Amino acid sequence: MHRLNKNEIEHLSGLLLNEQNENIAVGIEIAGQHPECIEYVQRELVLLAQLGIDAELSQCAYEILKKSYTAQQLLQWDKEFELFNIIHELYCKDSFEEYWYSFVEHEKVRENYTELIIKNIHYVTGYFTIADCINEYYRSKLDWAERYYLIALMKKPDDLNLLSTLGHFYYEDYIAPEKALKMFDKMLETAPGHIEALQAKAFLYSEYYNDVDKGLDILKEAYNTFKSEQLIIPLAVMMMNHNDSDIYREGKKRMELINAENRFNKKGQTVCTENYYGQTIYAEKLWQTEKDTEAAIKAFHAILEFNKKDFNSLAYLGQIYITVYNNKDKANEYFREAFSIYMDDPHHLVNYIAFLCNHMTDFEAAKSYYNYLIDYCFKDIDKYNLWKFYNISTEEKEKFKLAETILLTKKS
Repeated sequence: MHRLNKNEIEHLSGLLLNEQNENIAVGIEIAGQHPECIEYVQRELVLLAQLGIDAELSQCAYEILKKSYTAQQLLQWDKEFELFNIIHELYCKDSFEEYWYSFVEHEKVRENYTELIIKNIHYVTGYFTIADCINEYYRSKLDWAERYYLIALMKKPDDLNLLSTLGHFYYEDYIAPEKALKMFDKMLETAPGHIEALQAKAFLYSEYYNDVDKGLDILKEAYNTFKSEQLIIPLAVMMMNHNDSDIYREGKKRMELINAENRFNKKGQTVCTENYYGQTIYAEKLWQTEKDTEAAIKAFHAILEFNKKDFNSLAYLGQIYITVYNNKDKANEYFREAFSIYMDDPHHLVNYIAFLCNHMTDFEAAKSYYNYLIDYCFKDIDKYNLWKFYNISTEEKEKFKLAETILLTKKS
């Protein structure tokens, strides 16, 4: 049997990296017949053995490697790719810390395989899944999530779903606003009328760069061009965020018209989450901007009539009852109900921790929520512009810092 030439080895490489099992099987058969070429397709075989989605084909690749390499080398490859065998274990912070060594081991060799990994969507999906897990459960390692997301983008650089995922990844907590803009702009190059990208870009300018006019221009132009109803509420919200009183009043008027049209679904069927967001902003502005506490309370309760588990409304009511009425029992009732529904909002966590510590003197509960907040927010509350991203005011920050000082100096 003749030895494979360079072109034939390249073809074999393509077969082993193929996404179709029948083509991979042909590659396995050829590799088995030509042991002299194994050194040239070693990485392809390792990836197939470690990341392949068909167990039988992966085992065949492993057996071919077994004939050419020592048991020690096989164990080394297992160690370097162990990460992909414990993905199902990565469901909380503790599990990440337990298995983090597997990330470190894999990172030592990953770049050596990347040019091959991006040729197979199934391999790429594995990295994307791991990135999602890090982003969800171990946010102190977001730089690792980014590098794994980018592997997927190398495979499909124009994929709108991937660009959106990365855009919102960079947007959340203002991890990298400039990179977020690039992702949204890339989406708009591919799909100029992409409402999600237009809206995200507008609010990034408005909320991070404090350029509300730029954000408004983007939304107005988008609405005038594409006439999308999805932009009606965001446009009203952004107008209510404007410092110009006339623009603010126009936004408020628009939001009140939306409310009057009763866009909530009274039958309890499908409800637009954007409307809850808009209603929440409307109620918050009544309280924070107009100082009309009674109207704000009424607006928050209007939301709760349609969704009694609306976490934001409950938490804001808790904040109102302690800051305006100094009614700590009523405030605690709302806060406790809110946090029984949803825990992962740093803005409300900051306020609740301060409330528990400064008003209820419940230091044990405050410390528990504080520890959760720190773990959720990268172990550093000042990192990644969190204060700004979650719209935490200077007064709220000062109250939290006072509570933090008490908790950190108090003996366990």
